[in-house]
Amino acid sequence: MSPPRRAGLAVQIVAWSFVPTAIILIAVALVSFMAYRQVTADLAVAREEEVTRLSASQLAAGLTDFVGTLDAVARALTAAGPSAVERRATLDRARNRLVVFDAGVVLLDSHGVVTHALPRRSDLVGQAWSGQPFFQELVRRAEPVFSDALTIGGVPVIALGVPVLGEQGQLAGVLAGMFRLGATEVSAFYGSIVRLRLGESGALYVVDQAGRVLYHSDSDRIGADYAGLAAVRSVVGGEAGALRTRDVEGRDIVAGFAPVPGTPWGLVNEEQWSTLLEPSRRWREFLIGLLALGVLVPALVTAVGVRRITRPIRDLTNAARAVAGGDFDQSLTVRTGNEIEDLAAQFNDMARQLAASYGELEQRVALLLADAQRTAAIVERQRLARELHDSVTQSLYSLTLLAAAGQRLATSGDGAADRLPATLERLSATAQQALKEMRLLVFELRPLELETEGFVGAVRRRLEAVEQRAGLRAELVAPAGCDIDEAIEGDLYRIVQELLNNTLKHAGATAVSVRLTCGRDATTVEVADDGRGFDPAAVAGRGGLGLTSIRERAAALGAELVMDAAPRGGTRVRVTVPRVRDGGG
Repeated sequence: MSPPRRAGLAVQIVAWSFVPTAIILIAVALVSFMAYRQVTADLAVAREEEVTRLSASQLAAGLTDFVGTLDAVARALTAAGPSAVERRATLDRARNRLVVFDAGVVLLDSHGVVTHALPRRSDLVGQAWSGQPFFQELVRRAEPVFSDALTIGGVPVIALGVPVLGEQGQLAGVLAGMFRLGATEVSAFYGSIVRLRLGESGALYVVDQAGRVLYHSDSDRIGADYAGLAAVRSVVGGEAGALRTRDVEGRDIVAGFAPVPGTPWGLVNEEQWSTLLEPSRRWREFLIGLLALGVLVPALVTAVGVRRITRPIRDLTNAARAVAGGDFDQSLTVRTGNEIEDLAAQFNDMARQLAASYGELEQRVALLLADAQRTAAIVERQRLARELHDSVTQSLYSLTLLAAAGQRLATSGDGAADRLPATLERLSATAQQALKEMRLLVFELRPLELETEGFVGAVRRRLEAVEQRAGLRAELVAPAGCDIDEAIEGDLYRIVQELLNNTLKHAGATAVSVRLTCGRDATTVEVADDGRGFDPAAVAGRGGLGLTSIRERAAALGAELVMDAAPRGGTRVRVTVPRVRDGGG
């Protein structure tokens, strides 16, 4: 199994140089953005607090106009004296000035009883308002007082009361101007708040001490109870400031709150958090663009630099791979002026030395091969000489002796002629054996057909050229398409050849067969004859019959060798060679 491929040099250079820089750059950008956003948030909260405080002061200043209007009429009432007729006339003369109070104006005596109403309303005259908190506050302080939300005659209103003094400066009554509350009302009071021009991206509202909404930029919310909101609780408690919170709809906001000077009310200005951070969003987009530029430009520069560095290394790798494949004609030209150029020069020297060494090695191999061939030829000639001496020469010598004996028998008397046929029969048998052995030697001297026709063709040629011409019935059984691995073909053929030689020389057989079987896991060759057979135990360890050579070749192939032989019972030898799986050992 090949080792896992490591990251390329270009990737490693980028990983060790550019990536840490990019990470640091991104971290710095994120920290800068978060710091900017935090500063922006703090500034937004502080700005909201200051704007709300200033707006509350502006609203208070706008309310002083209403106070001045009522106070002028109150002084006129003081001048008119305690006469009810004169006070009615004074109110009627001030009707045009008092029209800003859209819910009307009432005059209370020092006990809080309504004595006059403008416009005239009989349902109000005679009512006791002494229990109203604003009246009690005014009696205590003797200065203008604004009320919380009231319900007068079934109408929600707020009241502004100013003291009416007697001739001795004592509290002689209260003049109260009233403003209607409601979504459909358009009044001078609401106009004074609208002029603040706040709540354009959020909400602006005024609450009384009970948390009830007196004014809201969304007029449908006038009269709602906001006592549960954090900003309202703070402003009702007399605090001024700003906080990040959520509105009644759950949206993220910044609420600035401040008491309205001279009133029991509080002003709350809500701004959407997203709106306040809009400048930071534009800054974020600019920062992202700057960060992208800061990453892409170094990345481009790094890519170009890495390519210039790694190109000669890649060329060197390809050249080294070619040299490893046997192509020594490799030369690199590198002009980097650094260690890579030195490495390329060393590679060129190595390639030249390898080419020279390989050429010298080829010459030595050719010489060794020629020597081996000469040695093999000498060994083969010596083997053939031994074969000729041990078989053919001996047979020819026997023929000479038998011929001489026959000649003597033919010329002598005393019944010697009767033994002549037997001698001639022995002479013929010996000649036949000599002919078989001579044909065997001649076949072995001829070029082997194994290379051109394969195992099956070579065995068939052998049976036709030797066994059949020697008078044996020779049979070859081999399935079509049975392929034998080239790695075992030569040794397996030599084993079959040796077995056939033994049959021809020693078995005295009349028939021989070679059977080939190609299985999934093994290849089997079986050679059988009907000769005289032999006792395997008797020849074990003595060599002879070529059995030693057969066993050695079978062992080299890792094959199983089975001999089934008995005296006068024929011989059957089976060789089973296991197949080698692809990727196996």
